Parts: sequence; structure tokens; C-alpha cells
Amino acid sequence: PRPQPRPEPRAKSRPAPRAEPRAAPPAELDEDTERLRIQVEALQRQCDELRDELAEHEAARRAAESAGEHAQRELEDVRRHLDEATERADRAARAADQAVADRRAMEERLGRARDRAAARPGATSPAIAPASGRPAAASIAPVVPVTTRGDEVDRLVRRLRDARASQAQRLVVLAAPSVAGMERADRRRTLAAVPDGWARQRALQRLVEAGAVPRGEAADLLGMLGSTGSQVFAAGTMVTTGLVGADDLVDVLEPGAVIRLRRRAGGS
Repeated sequence: PRPQPRPEPRAKSRPAPRAEPRAAPPAELDEDTERLRIQVEALQRQCDELRDELAEHEAARRAAESAGEHAQRELEDVRRHLDEATERADRAARAADQAVADRRAMEERLGRARDRAAARPGATSPAIAPASGRPAAASIAPVVPVTTRGDEVDRLVRRLRDARASQAQRLVVLAAPSVAGMERADRRRTLAAVPDGWARQRALQRLVEAGAVPRGEAADLLGMLGSTGSQVFAAGTMVTTGLVGADDLVDVLEPGAVIRLRRRAGGS
């Protein structure tokens, strides 16, 4: 019999390595992780707070821009109304000046007519009956009523106090030649008849420009204006026309207004 081949020796199988148990994380790692988590949460809260503040600032900025635009529009409206009021006042002043000029021309024509009528023969002498027996024609010379100084002042005051009178009409009344020759008390009474405010300020300026205010009464009449702004404007007219100096009004005006008047006088 043939000899049988020997079977090859089988390789021995190695046992699989055992999985070693995972080591537990140290306590320091857990503390660092917790600390980082806390820091991340704090940073997240800070980011949220900053985001809220940024939104508030943005809303405030938009509100400020809107308020600024509204204020700018209101300022433009005020400037436009002021320009219109100034233009109306200038037109009224020009109309008043023209009315004063017309009145003076009318008075001059009336005076010349009176002079011519008085120069005619028989105008001031009694009428003599002609040979025909008919009476002579009456004289055409106008009859001028006799009035006293007090009557003129009363008439001016009534016209100035008339609520229906416009500012231009009041300025015409104040431009009458009789105003310049008034007594101190009558001048105060006449100015007091004009309503306080812009009307009285403009009336005082017109009196100053017409030379109807004596130097010694400037501060007294300036004190009759109720507002500081009116006093400053009227005082500027007094200083510009050379009626008084800024130092003459220290008892009436505030120190700042006196300083501005000095600068204006020095600049002029």
C-alpha cells in the first residue's frame, strides 16, 4: 500500500485582544468644560444685550432725524412767515410815508389857496353894496375853527386809540407837525394811546425819525415799551439817528443790549 501523505499541521488561532476599559475623564477636564460653557453663555447674553442696545440706538437715530426734519420744516415756515410779515410791514411803511407826503402836499396847496383867497380885494373887509342895491358876494375865504392845544391832543389820542385804525393810519397821525411841538406829558399820552407791542415800537421809531423826540425824553419814552425786543429795536433807531448814545440808555436796557448798541454805534 501507498503511504498516505501527512496532513499539514493546522495553524493555531490567536485569541483576539481584549478591549481595554476607557479611562474616565479627569475631574479637571469637566471643570474646564463647565467653565467654558458658562463663558459662552455670558458672551451670548452680552451679544443679545448689545444687539438690543443697537436696535434702540437705531430707533433713536431715526426718531432724531425725523424730529430734525420736522423742526427744519417748521423753521422754514417761520422764516417764510417772517419774510412775508416784514414785506407787509415795509409796504405799510411805504404807504404811510406816501400818505404823509400826500398830506403835506395837500396842506401846502390848501395854504396857498388860503393865501390867494386872503389876498383878493374885499376878502377880509366887509362887503359893500353896489349901486344896483344888491348885496355883494360873500367872501370865499374858508372859516378856520379856533382850537386849543388840548383839543388837538385829545383828537390825536382818539384817532390813535381807534380800534379800526390801521398801523399805517396811526403813523400818518404821528407824522403831523403838531406832534413835534407837544409838551412832555402830551407826548407820553400820545404814545400811550398806541397799542403796546410792535405798533408802539414802530410809532416811537417814527417819532424819533421825524425828530419829534427830545434827547432828554428818549429813555423815558423807551421805558413805555413793554418788551425787551421792542426796546432794543427802538433804541437802535435812537442810536443810529444820533439822538442818544448807548450809554444814555443804561438805566432802561439790559447790559447785553447796551454792549450791542455800542458795537453798532462804533461800526457806524
